[in-house]
This record gives sequence, structure tokens and C-alpha cells, in this order.
Amino acid sequence: MEKLYVKSFAEFHETISLFSSNRTHFRGQNDVKYKLIPQVGRDNYHKVITGDKNIDEKIIFESWKRYAVNFIDKKPENDWDWLALAQHHGLVTRLLDWTKNPLVALFFALLGNNGNKDSAVFVLESKNTVKHDMIGPFEVDFSSVYYPQGITSRILSQRGVFTFSHKPNVPLEELIEDSGNMKKIIIAKEGLSEISKSLELYGVNELSIYQDLDHMSTYLNRFVENLGVLPNVVR
Repeated sequence: MEKLYVKSFAEFHETISLFSSNRTHFRGQNDVKYKLIPQVGRDNYHKVITGDKNIDEKIIFESWKRYAVNFIDKKPENDWDWLALAQHHGLVTRLLDWTKNPLVALFFALLGNNGNKDSAVFVLESKNTVKHDMIGPFEVDFSSVYYPQGITSRILSQRGVFTFSHKPNVPLEELIEDSGNMKKIIIAKEGLSEISKSLELYGVNELSIYQDLDHMSTYLNRFVENLGVLPNVVR
């Protein structure tokens, strides 16, 4: 996987301009060392699911669906969108969140990074997609991109898409067929503060990303904490 290095917002913008395909997807991670492994494939979950306790991932998913109908107005029409909804609300799944908007990915690359480590934005140019009318998500034997059907306003506002890992404990970069088109933009820790201020200048912050009252409060609280200085996602 090719690695590209940036240390300023201008350099990030210049690098992103190299990718113009409508099949380009971005994912931000606040530690450059993290691999593309969905939550269900990470050690603390994968060992439980595959170990002696043998907790079936699909049973957990079906239980979530059964309870979730009490909290939603409109039910998803298929298991793929159910899985996307579950991922969106924090259930451990074999999906990873991506976006069509590189600034959204950059926001998440900086979120929670206190400036002592490099961040990363992954770029995937993929034509390989899975359709909701195909076989179910627990029967698919390949990894791919999935476009949800606008199940929540937040996914729409973040231009959200997902990747699906058929072997969730294996890094996606080793699974997806067109991984040769995947690149990793490494964002030097020295540039995080300047980049976060530039994001704020372009209106990319908690309020624009999440668009709810809780994050509006977080956004304004940070403004007060910084004594009137523009809110900064890097503390």
C-alpha cells in the first residue's frame, strides 16, 4: 500500500486532489498504527466470538434487530441496511465507516488525537461493491464496499459508506480485491493543530458532522473553554 505524507492542510488538499473518481472513499483514523479491522474482528471481541464461549455474531445481530424496532419509526428493508444501522448506533459489527468527503475523514483522523502521534486517512478507489439484494451479510465470501440506502440523516450528511469484511479479524487491506488502489495518507503530528484550525475555518466541526443538540453543546463548550479561541478538535 502506497504511503503519502502531509504536514499541513494545504498539503492534504493537494494530495486529495489526485483522487477524482466517484468511486473514491476516505477513512480517518487517529493513530497511524491502526489497521483496517472492524470492531468485531478486534481481539477483545473476536476471541469471545470464536473462543470457548462461542457467542454467535449473527445471534447478537438478530437480538439487536428485535429490540431496535421499539426505537425506530421506519424499519430497514434488508439485513444489509439493518447492519449499517446497527453499526451507526454502536453495535460491534464487521463494517467499517468510510465517507465520500475527505474533510469528514480528516475530522475523524484528528478527533481524539492529543498531538503526540501521527494520524492517517485511508483512500480507497473501489469498483467492487456488494448489493443489498445479494446474499446476506453473514454468507458473503468476499470483502467489498456497501452503499447504505439513506437510513439516517447523519449518514447522509457525512456522505457515509461502509466497507464489509468477510474475515473481520484480517485487515481489510489484505482482503479487498482492489486493495492495490488503496493509499494511506500519513498526517504528521506536527501539523495537527494547524490542520484542525483550517477545518474549523471551513466549517468542519462537531456540529456540522453530527448535527444534533448534544454536539452543538460540545462545540460551544469548547469555544468557552478556549476563552473565545476558535474551537479546536485537537486539545
